Amino acid sequence: MAVPLNSIMAEPEQPLALGVQLAAAAAMLLAMISLHALGLMAISNWRPLEDRRLKASRFGLRALPLLGGIALSLFALHLVEIGVFALFYWLVVHPHAFEQALYASASAYATLGAPEERAFRPWRLLIALEALTGIVFVTWSTAFIVGVVEKLRS
Repeated sequence: MAVPLNSIMAEPEQPLALGVQLAAAAAMLLAMISLHALGLMAISNWRPLEDRRLKASRFGLRALPLLGGIALSLFALHLVEIGVFALFYWLVVHPHAFEQALYASASAYATLGAPEERAFRPWRLLIALEALTGIVFVTWSTAFIVGVVEKLRS
């Protein structure tokens, strides 16, 4: 049985039920983990990161296009993840513009803080989870790049 969208939306000052927030947080977390893992796999397959190929590049100017491409790809992946959270906020919270949802998502993901708009207050648990997701995924991406650099240096 489908749950009507207006039954999970709250008035700006009314907190949502903990179960609703946790269910949304769990669904978003599973989606984000899948998206990030698939993104890292796609980056790895874009230019095979095999030891022998990386050793041929060495850690020098020849590796700059590879490292730059990986960095830009990771940046794009993080922007997509911010966009997915923003899409959720836009569809469920209904801010006046997608830009507000995108700003709220980017602020949370980058751990700048929770958005100040009242409309987002009922979803404060999800916004806090997005901040934690941002920290973990930026760290995961950093570990990915460090692994490539280590292979280049060996």
